[in-house]
Amino acid sequence: KPASADLEGYVYGETYNFAVSASVEDILNRTFDQFYTQIEKYDLVNGFKQQNLTLYQGITLASIIQREVGTAVDQKQVAQVFYTRLAENMPLGSDVTYHYAADKRGITRDNTLDDPYNTRIHAGLPPGPIAAPGMSAIQAVANPTPGDCVYFLRGADHKTYFTRTNEKHEK
Repeated sequence: KPASADLEGYVYGETYNFAVSASVEDILNRTFDQFYTQIEKYDLVNGFKQQNLTLYQGITLASIIQREVGTAVDQKQVAQVFYTRLAENMPLGSDVTYHYAADKRGITRDNTLDDPYNTRIHAGLPPGPIAAPGMSAIQAVANPTPGDCVYFLRGADHKTYFTRTNEKHEK
């Protein structure tokens, strides 16, 4: 991660056992080591590179996908949607990014919030991760589903719907 970035997205979620005497540094180092073990195991640096992303950018995108959808299949398809939007220089349009920005500032969530994390109004990736992504979201970024969808919506039926046109998306 860049030296100026905080730890958001880097404290790997896993079940750990620590001695009562463990320091914060011990705990963080263990989560970082576990995270890096997974990164190496799944060759994620190369997977991100194939998508023209750095490790930091891959984790950033995975954090957004993690907050958007929960299943590995949907995560891979949402990764495809976001790659399509990035290639077309469209904003990612992810509500969870402006939610993160507003929550971090302690203000009301507003999709017009002028913040670099608000991907509704700013094209490209936000400055950094918005959550700790799970391994399925990280793998989705390294290996997205092929396709050309540009839109997705999580329905009231808890299914995620994908489409190529805004007209179908609005329906």
